[in-house]
Amino acid sequence: MFKKKPVQLKPKHPPPAAYHSPLWAHLDEIRAWRHERVSWRAIAEKLKASYGIDLALQAVRIFFKKASKRKEMPLGFPQPEKSVLPSTSVEQPTQNAKKRPIYEPEPQQIKDPYAP
Repeated sequence: MFKKKPVQLKPKHPPPAAYHSPLWAHLDEIRAWRHERVSWRAIAEKLKASYGIDLALQAVRIFFKKASKRKEMPLGFPQPEKSVLPSTSVEQPTQNAKKRPIYEPEPQQIKDPYAP
């Protein structure tokens, strides 16, 4: 019968070369938005409205996921501070703290069930 022609989808623009994404310049801002629990869709809309960067929400998410996994930024980018959030530490008990006694049950005497 009829043969279907394969549909060839062309991207709107070629993908950028490694580390040439326009999102690198806005990584700190995206990180702050995610810290405020802004949705990926809202972040993509904000980037389009503020900077003219037209990307799908999945592209923003994938970029952020890969950028967050990196231990160091690529050469030429400023290195982020080690800890943005306050560190949580477990408080050590003081020397004069009142110690609770260890619970030890009293030994029970075994009774013979057949004894009178």
